[in-house]
Amino acid sequence: MAMGFADAEVAGQAVRTENGIMLIACNGLNYMDNVDPSKSWHIMYSINDTDMYKKIMNAMTEGYIIGKDIENVSKWEKYFEEKELSYERILSDCR
Repeated sequence: MAMGFADAEVAGQAVRTENGIMLIACNGLNYMDNVDPSKSWHIMYSINDTDMYKKIMNAMTEGYIIGKDIENVSKWEKYFEEKELSYERILSDCR
């Protein structure tokens, strides 16, 4: 599994944080918290928005989402809302 995450990170499809890893897929963002799994989250967006990857990467490179904010789902929700991007938050079943 670690090798798959490393490959995804090199390809720009994963971002490691202090506590976990965020995966960027064609239809959503997935954050997995290794320290506290109840803090994991998933956001789905349309697979038809072919610019979504670029928008997500811009959020991080332009400083809207920085450092520890990557782990914070509310920061991502705020970004999606301000940019008027359609998304759906999927709640984690970890308790």
